[in-house]
Amino acid sequence: MRGHLRERPEGSSNWYAVIDMRDLSTGKRKRKWFSLKATGKRQAQIECAGIISSIEGGTYLEPNKTTLASFVGHWLNDIKARVSPRTHERYAQIIHTNIIPLLGGTPLRDLRPKAISAAYTKALTEAARMALAVFRS
Repeated sequence: MRGHLRERPEGSSNWYAVIDMRDLSTGKRKRKWFSLKATGKRQAQIECAGIISSIEGGTYLEPNKTTLASFVGHWLNDIKARVSPRTHERYAQIIHTNIIPLLGGTPLRDLRPKAISAAYTKALTEAARMALAVFRS
């Protein structure tokens, strides 16, 4: 596997790594462009080498737009055979009533602890508000 660097045309010292790969299904060569966060050429070379080694080592994961709702749906299907039906039902209930309404549309690549904490805080405040309304009536 080979790769080289290209500086962005704006001259802003931002770099791309262009890596030559083989398509596993057809065997044809294809080029993959990676945007690097490096500001200097040496730093870009280090990042490019890291990408190449992770691809060759099999640890590179292709970024995609999978949402938390989709991921959790697949997880529920996968876990179904390993837990009791009642446990699976409870997992599904918790996910569909609490997690998906707050974070379901968030892509996994954008999911950060801050977003999870904000959703948890929102859920707690809504639960407290609902409990207070029930108590008053």
